[in-house]
Amino acid sequence: MDDIHCLPSCLSHIWLILNDMILGICFGIFCIENRQHLATSANWWIRSLSVEWIQSMLIWFDNWPAGLKLNTELSKFFVSAMLQFISLWGELLSGIVGRLPGIIMTIGICSSGGLTMAIALISDCVRILTFHLTVCYSMVVILFRHQLLMVVSLFKLFRGKRSNPLRGRVDSWDYDVDQLFLGTILFALVAFILPTVSVYYTFFVAIQIALLVLHVALQSLATCLNHFPLFVLMLRIKDSGRIPGRTSEIKVLSCLTWFEVESCSSSILYKRTEVS
Repeated sequence: MDDIHCLPSCLSHIWLILNDMILGICFGIFCIENRQHLATSANWWIRSLSVEWIQSMLIWFDNWPAGLKLNTELSKFFVSAMLQFISLWGELLSGIVGRLPGIIMTIGICSSGGLTMAIALISDCVRILTFHLTVCYSMVVILFRHQLLMVVSLFKLFRGKRSNPLRGRVDSWDYDVDQLFLGTILFALVAFILPTVSVYYTFFVAIQIALLVLHVALQSLATCLNHFPLFVLMLRIKDSGRIPGRTSEIKVLSCLTWFEVESCSSSILYKRTEVS
């Protein structure tokens, strides 16, 4: 009985594997036959989104975007450093552009192992091509985190508190006038710098969220191809009586009916014996 119940599940897995391979072969043929057009489109998307658009946004941030008066010196430092890094990455990508047809052809050949393999390769390629955005995001996050920690420490200073890492608590403390004066100067510096860092932090966080959504969508598609109960669903539509749950339900109903009939017959026999 257990083998009969496991049969639809096994057939579902086999069907999913076959569908994955069939879709992968079709996708691979499409990639191989149209690799030049796909390479041209991919080149345009890569250069326009990951290089040129980022550079234009950084230049826009350097010119007081939407009326926000950012710190000029710090903004110029951010823009110059990131523009140089992104320009170097763009030159590196320009060397890869000539090999895009070969890369797409490789993905098409590997797709014969299944569409999920092609999705995994595409996800890895996206991670590699957007590596410079991850580096810029990490730099801004580190700076933003240290500034927030500095703000928290300065608030403790003004409240007459200090952190005690040995006991894991915040203790009261009497600060000197010089310490309070230095804390005031540092707080003024952080107050002028934090809005500028926050703008760049928000921008790169939004980019990372968009990339995360893309990776999650690709992973969800691969998971759907691997675990979608296609055979059971079609069997449910075509012949629901062959589903193990449905069969068990029918057997339970038949057993209950048999039990009711037997109980009724037993009661009738018992009454007949009493009458006799």
